[in-house]
Amino acid sequence: MSTDRYWFLSHIESMVEVEVREEIETQLADFWQDCCDPGDWYTPVGVVSPPGRIIGLVPVESQKDHGGDGTHLWAGIPKARRWAWTELLALRAVAQDLELFRDRRDSHQATRRIETLTFEDLLQAIHQEIPERLAQAYRKMAGTRPPRRRDPRRAVWESRSFRISEGYRLLRQADVSPFVDGLASPREYRAFDLHGEGANAIAVVNIHTG
Repeated sequence: MSTDRYWFLSHIESMVEVEVREEIETQLADFWQDCCDPGDWYTPVGVVSPPGRIIGLVPVESQKDHGGDGTHLWAGIPKARRWAWTELLALRAVAQDLELFRDRRDSHQATRRIETLTFEDLLQAIHQEIPERLAQAYRKMAGTRPPRRRDPRRAVWESRSFRISEGYRLLRQADVSPFVDGLASPREYRAFDLHGEGANAIAVVNIHTG
């Protein structure tokens, strides 16, 4: 079982805590039915609004496992910057899944480099690097004969290339980067657009996959 953090661009009618929890749960239940495996499960962590209001959604009995009530995600972030900060966190997660700046010898260096960039610069870096890397990968794939026997290393390499290609396709599809509107699985992507009529909240959710 692995746990990762996901971001959902949403529309909610009220910022009253009980009502926010109910609305987010309803939206996630619809998303879950369409896009997720039955064995997976999720924990809503927190919600931020454009003015920077935050509501923690972690139940009291789960707060020890999740590091707090959810509002800790924005600790130290000025209220006026919380919305943009949350968008940036979502894009960073997408960039890491796309293995941006990734050197197999030092993935931590790639993460540190990602964390130095603004939202706009990070999005530009993705669009500059990922298409060329994918083109190189597929040229390499096209220039080799299929092995007579299954090569586990080649299978892993091809699977990674396909996963990155699919993640980048979803990012390109997003109307509001990096949130994708459509039937994508949490196993494929990390940020989703559920808002319909107009976004006024971003929900942060921990998803546990088998």
